Amino acid sequence: MDDGVRRLGEREAMDALGKSGPSVTGVEGQSVGAGEQEQEKNVAEVCYVPVTAAMVEAERELEQVLLGKIAEGTWFVVPDDVSRAISIQFGISPTQIKVCRFNANDFLVKLASVDLANKVASKGVVSSRCFKIAVKKWTRFEESDVSPLKWKVEIKVDGIPAHGWQENNVRLSVSRYCWIQKIDMAKFLDGDMSSVRVTAWTADMSKIPSMCYLGISEPQNGGSLRVVEDVISAGFVKLVRQHPIKLTVREIQYPRWIGREGDSGDGPGSDSDSAPSGAYDYNFPSEHGSLEAEYDHDSGREPAAWK
Repeated sequence: MDDGVRRLGEREAMDALGKSGPSVTGVEGQSVGAGEQEQEKNVAEVCYVPVTAAMVEAERELEQVLLGKIAEGTWFVVPDDVSRAISIQFGISPTQIKVCRFNANDFLVKLASVDLANKVASKGVVSSRCFKIAVKKWTRFEESDVSPLKWKVEIKVDGIPAHGWQENNVRLSVSRYCWIQKIDMAKFLDGDMSSVRVTAWTADMSKIPSMCYLGISEPQNGGSLRVVEDVISAGFVKLVRQHPIKLTVREIQYPRWIGREGDSGDGPGSDSDSAPSGAYDYNFPSEHGSLEAEYDHDSGREPAAWK
């Protein structure tokens, strides 16, 4: 063609939305996706975060947002190009279109209403002289997987420094290893700052370490803490004081459990804290024992035992 760009059909354009990257030949001739190849080299930890009100609101607003992926043509496409192409093709005013980059070669396209978003999505492709973009409604299911967390555990956290005793610091200390259901701050509100208990779910109990570190920014001159960070001059390094945190883990077992080797009863979908009777013994953290879950709240207050 005169612009030197090979044109793809609409079917090929839509297929581009489902591609995760080029494949390479792996062990014994097996085809390995680029993403899988990278994961084999560097397996990352999962940082588990709770659903927030902001996330809920964002998902509602994203109902009028499309995901656009360049399926053909030059990779040098800017948001204004996408906005202009949508305006011309669908007769929508530019003031009702907002486009921003999303990942390397993708765009998020926000229309002024859900009806306009559906109108563009129904076509499936936004065309221009030099490029085509496959579009579809945004969903949170894009490029993600559901991972079952089979083990409900209680984690005893020891070692949070006195000046760092905030609930969020407890969460940051363990959220790399498990999804947190509850943080029990009741003992601290009663003047006991020896430890804190966390109820959580994890995919693998063995991946929760017995020790981690909480790093808190340290002033460059060693003086008192301050919120405003120091300006780090050339030739100097950033200082962080690391506080060792001990994590003692025990499984919360259920009398019955759906989904584990054909058993029936409470499982990961249940919020029940029922457990076999028996005192909790932290002296044997490596064994899969049982405990009595005595708390049923997640305090947002901060302890002030020293005041």
